[in-house]
Amino acid sequence: MLNTFLLYRQQQKDTEDDKKIEQLGKRLQKAYAYALAVVLICFMTKPILVRQRILPSVGYVPCDIRATLACYLICYASHCFGGIYTVTCFISTDSLFWTFLCYGYLEIKYVKHNLLNLKINKGRGGDDPEVLEKISSLVQHHAQILTYLQKVNDTFAAMLVYQFVASLCTLGMALFCLTMEGFPPSLRITVMYSPYYLASAQQIFVYCLAGGIISNQSASVADAAYNSEWWSKHQPNTRKALSLIILRSQREVKITVGGLWILNLNTFCAIVKAAMTMLTFMKNLYGRE
Repeated sequence: MLNTFLLYRQQQKDTEDDKKIEQLGKRLQKAYAYALAVVLICFMTKPILVRQRILPSVGYVPCDIRATLACYLICYASHCFGGIYTVTCFISTDSLFWTFLCYGYLEIKYVKHNLLNLKINKGRGGDDPEVLEKISSLVQHHAQILTYLQKVNDTFAAMLVYQFVASLCTLGMALFCLTMEGFPPSLRITVMYSPYYLASAQQIFVYCLAGGIISNQSASVADAAYNSEWWSKHQPNTRKALSLIILRSQREVKITVGGLWILNLNTFCAIVKAAMTMLTFMKNLYGRE
């Protein structure tokens, strides 16, 4: 499918804007990877920061880590390995998903650029075969992009559902642990639980931001088609083809989490509200005890 896009482009090279967007995408992915690396370092250095013989995360240990140094080092190494493996999986999977979306964004931008630069001769009495052929190619390209984005969404649907549910629970539990002993939390509490909060919040935000950008970009195709002088009275077939593009583009491409939630900033705000609601519920239960 990606090779088909190149055929529709007819070997047209990337513009300077395309290259700038690609570079911006690479820089954002690097920034995301560095941010997760900082979170991982905070996670791994937790025992040093709090100056206690504890493990980076709470879990089952087969021996007494306080009594035996060898046991502690083995358990600590296993936790660090688990953290490195998890962060590596996050970075690789998230980067792959965002790269697919970035590719779709650039292809939609290509369609918009060509719609805005259609050379329609308004004084011509009848349809221009070259313009109609160009519009036909753009319509096929646009349909291929929509199919591509839908397949990307379907491929990552199960992963997105699991990730968002896990991130929501992590967000709520991290907030609860951070405020369990009062606010503002102590340095020990901050070091222990802020990595979970920062990682989950950052991940959800970037996903919602990327989904919102794709939706807005797909809807803007209608504006590009409208501004290409689709109302020309003397070219009915051209007008009809552009009108169909406008009608189709009015239905935004929606990247969803398994068909349950739409990836946009409104969803991010709703998730934060849900996490705060979970925090209030857990604090009420904790207060009763």
